[in-house]
Amino acid sequence: MTISARLEASHNRSFISPVKMMFKVVLVPEKLSTASGLHYIIVIDKSGSMSGSKITNAKLGAVGLIRKIPPGNKVSLITFSNRVQVLKEFSDPVEFPELEEINANGATALFSALSTAFTLHRRYNIPSYIVILTDGNPTDNTNVDTYRKMDLPQGAQIISLGLGDDYNESILKTLADRTGGLMHHLEDPTEVPERLVKVAKTSVAAMNLKVDFMSESPVTLLNFSGPPVTINALEGAVKIYGECVIPPKYSGNFLTVQVKYQEPSGQEQNIVKALSMTPASNVTEFSSSINRDVIMEYEYYKNLQKMSTEVEAGNLTEATRALRRMEEIAEQTRRPEMIEATRRLSDGLQRAEGSVEETRKFSKEVNSEATRRLRGEGNS
Repeated sequence: MTISARLEASHNRSFISPVKMMFKVVLVPEKLSTASGLHYIIVIDKSGSMSGSKITNAKLGAVGLIRKIPPGNKVSLITFSNRVQVLKEFSDPVEFPELEEINANGATALFSALSTAFTLHRRYNIPSYIVILTDGNPTDNTNVDTYRKMDLPQGAQIISLGLGDDYNESILKTLADRTGGLMHHLEDPTEVPERLVKVAKTSVAAMNLKVDFMSESPVTLLNFSGPPVTINALEGAVKIYGECVIPPKYSGNFLTVQVKYQEPSGQEQNIVKALSMTPASNVTEFSSSINRDVIMEYEYYKNLQKMSTEVEAGNLTEATRALRRMEEIAEQTRRPEMIEATRRLSDGLQRAEGSVEETRKFSKEVNSEATRRLRGEGNS
């Protein structure tokens, strides 16, 4: 098998009363092969606000991304302003002279551009990465709820890049969250080329992953939509966090996780991990069976999620409360990535308390941080 899976739970004993159990599933690549069979749909905002260094760096980034994509994959290129244009459709990753002809002018038809990207994904029906770069609010459909309710295609992961201070982070984060993707906040246009190049997957261990959960009680996931969880391709380790309730005095296989995937060779594989449960005979036995590392990790990321939601709503008091709990957990666990992330967020929150403008800016930063941390980018 080209990947391994690990299931860790906060509790492996039931008790005389219901118990909330937190868990994480860790998917780890074991053998990498050259990535192929992926469709990159690049969607570039060319509205008037993108003129100058923004559109220049967007084109440089697109060129770098296309050059890094290995043969055997496909690329589509979409631009949008007042209207949407498909410059390339399902082409080999070669030089696209059409990029040089892109000029910035007009409005921001983001909703129409997304609809076009979804149509291209469905037309060819292979795993897709829809890469969106924009610097402004959509002008064709401005209602965030519309994006929350869009019929998103299966097998498409959205990676959104918001440039500057005027784009709508609620929309970009919603699209990333609903597809298990990422949102990146970029302040400087010169950051665009490096970030776009990193989107390309040069090697993968598995494709078309489907992770499903069978439990005696409903499963709620923290950092992915579902269940089931679908992942286009696995290049690095991925963690899936969730929770469910253990019934009183439960005995037997409580939670089963099934991972179905396709190896790069095309062979179908299936991994099953099960968590068996027996009742604790007393409080001491129950307490000694608790995995507090899983609880702390889960609580840290749940508070990060809460913090991003509260900052976006302008509720800095609740955001501060969530951050304080994250700081406590980071100190207790001594995990460097948590300590560093929390310090950076603390600095940003202090700036946000100074003005409405700084709050808006920090909202973009914390939403970006949340999607990247919750999807595993930068985590050990």
